[in-house]
Amino acid sequence: MSESIENVMLGFLKNMFGGPQGYTTLEDEEFQEALKTTDRKMIIDVRSRHEFVDYKLSNALNLDIMHPDFKDKISHYDKDKTYFVYCQSGKRSAKACKIMVSQGFEKVYNLKGGINNWTGRTV
Repeated sequence: MSESIENVMLGFLKNMFGGPQGYTTLEDEEFQEALKTTDRKMIIDVRSRHEFVDYKLSNALNLDIMHPDFKDKISHYDKDKTYFVYCQSGKRSAKACKIMVSQGFEKVYNLKGGINNWTGRTV
């Protein structure tokens, strides 16, 4: 098992058994590897619409965390899926991950450093 897969599995176990945050922050390479190897996933960009339109990860859905209905919208998503969350620098996405965990989401991953640290392709 590769090191990044081991980290993803460790993060999953932490989430299942109440890790300190309830979600896992992954480095860019770990995040990319997890995206490739995870089925039933959603990529959520929590930046503003303006930021999202400029560039984003492929297949990302935009849910602006600063929008007043963010908590209500996210609460309707399938809690059995795995969520990969990012923003510009990692701060808003960490906040979004905390909200999601508080609503019962168990498989939530935050991109450390946000899209600023992303080395993969954007659209």
